Amino acid sequence: MTNALFLNRKIFDYFLISVLVVSTTIGLIFLSESLIKPKAEIADIFIDCDQDFRAYDFKGKGTKESPYLIENIHFNSEKQFIIHIRFTTKFFTIRNCILENRENVGIFIYKIAPGSALIENNTFTSEIGINLIKTNDIIIEENIFTDFSYGIKIYLSSNNSIMKNDFSNSLEEDSYFDIIGSCTKIESSQLCNFQYNSCFNSTIGLELYNTEALDIGNNNFTSNKIGITAESALSSNFIDNLFKINKEGFLLINSPYSSLTNNNFISNGLTIDERYFPLYDTYSLKNNFVNDQEIGLFVYEENLTINEPTYGQLIIVLCKNVIIQNQNLDNASNGLYIVETKNIQIINNTCNFNLKCGIYFERSHDNIIINNTISNNLQGLSFTRSNHISIENNMINSNYLGLFFEYANDCNIIGNTINYNIIKAITTSRKCDSFKITYNHFEENIGYAIFISDQLYYIIHHNSFIDNALDKNAQCFDSPYPDLRNFWYDILLEEGNYWSDWDGLDDYILDGGGFVRDRYPLSVPPV
Repeated sequence: MTNALFLNRKIFDYFLISVLVVSTTIGLIFLSESLIKPKAEIADIFIDCDQDFRAYDFKGKGTKESPYLIENIHFNSEKQFIIHIRFTTKFFTIRNCILENRENVGIFIYKIAPGSALIENNTFTSEIGINLIKTNDIIIEENIFTDFSYGIKIYLSSNNSIMKNDFSNSLEEDSYFDIIGSCTKIESSQLCNFQYNSCFNSTIGLELYNTEALDIGNNNFTSNKIGITAESALSSNFIDNLFKINKEGFLLINSPYSSLTNNNFISNGLTIDERYFPLYDTYSLKNNFVNDQEIGLFVYEENLTINEPTYGQLIIVLCKNVIIQNQNLDNASNGLYIVETKNIQIINNTCNFNLKCGIYFERSHDNIIINNTISNNLQGLSFTRSNHISIENNMINSNYLGLFFEYANDCNIIGNTINYNIIKAITTSRKCDSFKITYNHFEENIGYAIFISDQLYYIIHHNSFIDNALDKNAQCFDSPYPDLRNFWYDILLEEGNYWSDWDGLDDYILDGGGFVRDRYPLSVPPV
């Protein structure tokens, strides 16, 4: 009898414990859901002064001596602004809310007291997630933004901190006239911090315009069209950011006194576009890497030789007497970017799979490019306002555009292999005169092998043209003006070029109106 009572008591104890465990678990589940899920639904909020917080019955403990807390609310409004707050002085926190409507601004804040707002742990699916105007010293952290035109938009607002937010899948509405789809845009503002954010699969990760003294650090920019674009972003620090597989990693325009330190680029790179060239010397680059190779910036250097395979991307500005050889300048923005430089030799390098140019020249003269491999770039070589250039024995293959020249004169293109380019192999435009193009091999370029537009004094002979521009009448194009004096043959030897589609009888007539022709086509490829 005693044993039976003991056994029944034990069974009862087990049953009671089980009930308590299940009840506690269910309670915790409901408690956690109440903390995570918004507990109320409101269409929108308009607060025009401190007293309006009370009208919505918002309680205290938003902090700073407990003013107002807006928490756990699901907003879905048809109005322009879901939460509209202006002219307040009391501290408030907006936390754990959902704000959704593709056509609206999630939170619009205008001219509130400095340091009087915290926006954290909210989820936004609105055209503009957060819009700040003339609002200083607030914190925006740990929010999630998806399907936006702008995740955060800041104008005339300084000392704000944007930290630990996740942005993904921006919507690009009109990229031709007005690029939108930025995770964050900061304009006409100073001293803002943008730290530890993730920007993924958007048009622009971070857009800066007319800013000063920003700190941009420890962010992840992955799979965007542009990681960061910064124009007139003066005296800013960019530290420990990751740029991965963006179509353009970091585009820095007219932003002198900027500092880049410990940034890492994977399959994209850095472009610095400074229109006043001496200001390139105010940029500081330290320990920045593209595909585990250092990014090099050289300004005002003379008698410089770079011959160890150290760099993954090079920017050369206002230099003289430079030798660059044996570098692997691949998978960046521009492999080699050369501005206002004289007497540079580029020898035995690879410049492949760059998102812009393999090698870019601007206002650079007396340059030699020999024995390089320049393939699978948007443009293989690009020359603007650059004269006296020799391009010899290079492999220039499978680029979108092989070689492009504008305002360039006195160029020799000799002994190169220029195959499989998509638009055109060689394009000259805008006053490109006095070219000699000889002993090159052009094969299976989808567009014209050579396209000449209204240029003078070209001598083109002893090239092999094989199966280029198959959808055209001829493999090359020359301007339809008979007095331009371009010669597609050696005048003294009376020898022209080899054309795989020549009929073997008459002159080879080029596209462009029928006035330009090779009078002495070759029957055998010279190269």
